[in-house]
Amino acid sequence: MAPPRTAQAVADRILNLTPSPTMAMDAKAKAMVRSGIDVINLSVGEPDFDTPDHIKEAAIAAIQEGFNKYTPAGGIPELKEAIAEKLSRENGVDYSPNEVVACVGGKQAVCNVFLAICDPGDEVIVHAPTWPTFLEQIKLAQGNPVTVPLASPFSITADPLVERITPKTRAILLNSPCNPTGEVADPAEIRKLAQACVERGIYFIADETYEHFLYGATEHLSPASMGADEKANVITVNTVSKTYAMTGWRLGYVAGPEPVIKAINDLMTQITSNPTSAAQKAAIAALTGPQDCVQEMVAEFSARRTLLVEGLRDLGYTCALPGGAFYAFPQVKGDEQDMAVADRLLEEAHVATVPGSSFLADGYLRMSYATSREKLQEALERLQELA
Repeated sequence: MAPPRTAQAVADRILNLTPSPTMAMDAKAKAMVRSGIDVINLSVGEPDFDTPDHIKEAAIAAIQEGFNKYTPAGGIPELKEAIAEKLSRENGVDYSPNEVVACVGGKQAVCNVFLAICDPGDEVIVHAPTWPTFLEQIKLAQGNPVTVPLASPFSITADPLVERITPKTRAILLNSPCNPTGEVADPAEIRKLAQACVERGIYFIADETYEHFLYGATEHLSPASMGADEKANVITVNTVSKTYAMTGWRLGYVAGPEPVIKAINDLMTQITSNPTSAAQKAAIAALTGPQDCVQEMVAEFSARRTLLVEGLRDLGYTCALPGGAFYAFPQVKGDEQDMAVADRLLEEAHVATVPGSSFLADGYLRMSYATSREKLQEALERLQELA
């Protein structure tokens, strides 16, 4: 017989929750910094650029004008219209404001999707390596994540994912460009996935958080743009956090079939109500204002990508050149466990990384190049000294 629960007991959903390994490593690195240690933090995917001035000015104006009260739970109409216009302009897919909902960051947007579509036991297919938050959120929604390991260099292909579809499958999730690998799915593979989802009557969740961070000849295809049938099955998730260096503003969004969007809106009314009012005005400025700031950031990320990957290769690491996002994913040298390597790099070289096992890829390290070239060069020099 199970022991009686005490007043201090917490729900099983929390006991079974795995805390974010990225946040754990970031917290450890920041604690070392507070103690006076000079740590170069390559663990968190947070652009080091400041939020562009025209976006900050929109938020300041909103506050000064008294726009500080509750708004509709899923965002003000002007924001939904701005999101819909962005999706038409940049992604080639037309949505009405009723098919769009704003959330408190991209992370909540993804979680809201799973809560809105998953019943107990429903399966969501996820390619791996993967952002571990996807898996934890699926479990929080009482679904079962079905991970499909991809072979190095982790190219995202449709067939292994389609082969895992069963009568219990509720959705396939695609994260492209991918966190943690930087892999970008070929448009032909995205088309195959979208067509399979239409044929099987399941959702295709497209996390497009890193859509603007593309390098070389890589292309991004939004599956919802393929046609009416595909659009009816696609749920698109995105955020202003990465694109406009607005991570702390907490403004993400979802576009998809109106019943799903209504469900998310209803959920928002009971969990958070609206995203921060001033952040909504800032997001409108981001989406509708000048986009040269994005192009400048992407150009700088491209230079950082080259610096870090070539530097790692010079140090003897096997490291693919990522086609998107802002992460390098080098293979650990030798037989040492990636967690042990990450701990040693932090404690001895004072360089914070995240072990690949956190992303279901043993033997790798994720290194974010969302920091300055000077810091990346210093990190490489520290790694060389440690070797």
